[in-house]
Amino acid sequence: GREVLAMYVATRDALSKARKGEAPTLIEAFTYRLGAHTTSDDPTKYRKKEEVEEWEKKDPIKRFRIYLEKRGIWNKEYENEITNEISHEIEKAVEEAEAFKPNMENMFRYVYAEMPQNLKEQMQEFLAFMKKRGKTMKLNMVQTINLALHEEMERDSSVLVMGEDVGVNGGVFRATHGLIEKFGSDRVIDTPLAESGTIGTAIGMAVFGLKPIAEIHFLAFNQMVAHASRIRYRSRGAYHCSMVIRSPYGGGVKALEHHSEAVASFYIHMPGMKVVIPSSPYDAKGLLLSSIRDPDPVFFFEHKKLYRAFKEEVPDGEYTIPLGEGKKLTQGKDITVISWGAMVHVCKKAIEKVDAEVELIDLRTLSPLDENIIIDSVKKTGRVVIVHEEPKTLGFGAEIIARINEKALLHLEAPVKRVTGYDVPVPLLKLEEYYLPDAERVAYAIEEVVGF
Repeated sequence: GREVLAMYVATRDALSKARKGEAPTLIEAFTYRLGAHTTSDDPTKYRKKEEVEEWEKKDPIKRFRIYLEKRGIWNKEYENEITNEISHEIEKAVEEAEAFKPNMENMFRYVYAEMPQNLKEQMQEFLAFMKKRGKTMKLNMVQTINLALHEEMERDSSVLVMGEDVGVNGGVFRATHGLIEKFGSDRVIDTPLAESGTIGTAIGMAVFGLKPIAEIHFLAFNQMVAHASRIRYRSRGAYHCSMVIRSPYGGGVKALEHHSEAVASFYIHMPGMKVVIPSSPYDAKGLLLSSIRDPDPVFFFEHKKLYRAFKEEVPDGEYTIPLGEGKKLTQGKDITVISWGAMVHVCKKAIEKVDAEVELIDLRTLSPLDENIIIDSVKKTGRVVIVHEEPKTLGFGAEIIARINEKALLHLEAPVKRVTGYDVPVPLLKLEEYYLPDAERVAYAIEEVVGF
């Protein structure tokens, strides 16, 4: 049990016997468990540190590495190559397992050779209930986006996906995993590292009548400003540009420079462009389907931190959420908190820390803005905190305040407070967490405005 080659020989011989149909083999292996027995186990309570250190010297993996290195079979470069290959294989297996949709009837089958009557009745009752309720799955954000892309590409043959690594590699964040295998390289197009070219090509496709979904990771700003947002206006309605630009955004994952910015305000300021930012898997699917079907260009921002943050029930099949409709996540009479994207979850944590009845609004779509949900809430509470991770100056919070002043100023009981990123580039690594609004900063602002 402590010798790799000995274990290999033993299992090889046992496997050979099994394949020949000979008697089964029991391999009894003696070894030492270096780690804890379970996640709740504390091995320091029943064994000494010196004992563990002594056994670590006998670690079969370490000893086998030394053996291979001395024979010239193993080196660091080869180890890194193997590690990367296996990591990719494991990651792919996890994604396939998470995407797997089991047949719900299998919960009842295989209990007996012939299903008894009571199980048949229970299965029929269960299936009828699920059909009435609608099938749902627990998915995270990136799985939901992947599901929405699959369903819409299957429904509408004019929909196609394009961007860096969206095909063979399944996307940088695996949001397009499995699309190229199902729809082929004509509809799932790997593009060069030239995002302005990707968007320019997508614009031409959209004007021609296709519905491209372009995934980018930076800005490609000029193509959106000069062309995508104004094709309809330029042609006086003769042409339109029905396309979706999907882009990860935001900090909190300690990414490299240029990868953590939140830049939605750039595109909100662009007449003709719509901007959507979901905060949950359920909303992500409904909003993405609406964005793909919208006749105008839509910038669909996906916060990287939310991709695999949590799962929730997502219906299997078609449902849409109208663009331009916000959502009240909590009801309250003391103060209105307005946010979107990942900051919605920061606000949820902040609400738990304050002694106030908070009305939390998730805008979901920033352009067009659901102005009514904001004004109605402000008239009820009289106090407002706006939370976003973009820099404070000219962030979208300023526009929201302007609209509140125009339509609900006399209902305010206190100045509107903003909790935002600072007017600096998103810092790298160790300072990043200090830049982003957190629950403590938001809670402090709520208490300050409520106590004004």
